[in-house]
Amino acid sequence: MNFYLYLTNPEWADAWISGGVVPFFTASRYISVERSGTMTPDENLIDNSTFDVHTPYNGLLIEGAARGLRFENCIIEGRRLHGTVDRYYEDGLVICTSTKRSKFIARKLGKKACVRILDIKKLIRIVEDATKVSCKAGVCEYTKLHFRNHFMKSTHDEWQMEFRLFWHNVRDIEILLPPRIATLEFVLP
Repeated sequence: MNFYLYLTNPEWADAWISGGVVPFFTASRYISVERSGTMTPDENLIDNSTFDVHTPYNGLLIEGAARGLRFENCIIEGRRLHGTVDRYYEDGLVICTSTKRSKFIARKLGKKACVRILDIKKLIRIVEDATKVSCKAGVCEYTKLHFRNHFMKSTHDEWQMEFRLFWHNVRDIEILLPPRIATLEFVLP
């Protein structure tokens, strides 16, 4: 599998190709009310609830985090509600790559350049050495349902074809990359 990283500025590709300092950011940096480019309203949301808390019940409003909130045989608007709410936010360092090389994806993300990561395991080791935290990595899955985690996203984002690297509770960091972590794939005009 190939891993592509889309960059806002073409000049940033040099650090990935020739070596240099690269900033990495937490997932919460990408939260937005509107879904646009790299920004999403459900970034860093973990939702393992047994029902969608946004299902319209006029008498029920659950916003933000709620863990272990349990409903047993509750009647709201004549409808039975039974289940648990397990919804919270979890932050950490994230590197979002794509499994597809695509100018369409680059444009939709608002990016101008694309590099291909040559050795994803090497990149993981470099970040793990700098952070002393183990990486969770995987291909994102997409759903129309309410379930969310760092690797379960909305179907509205499936065009990204995302492969994520995640380090729990790690803050923004700058890391010195050695040469040849990536090669340049393209630069958009």
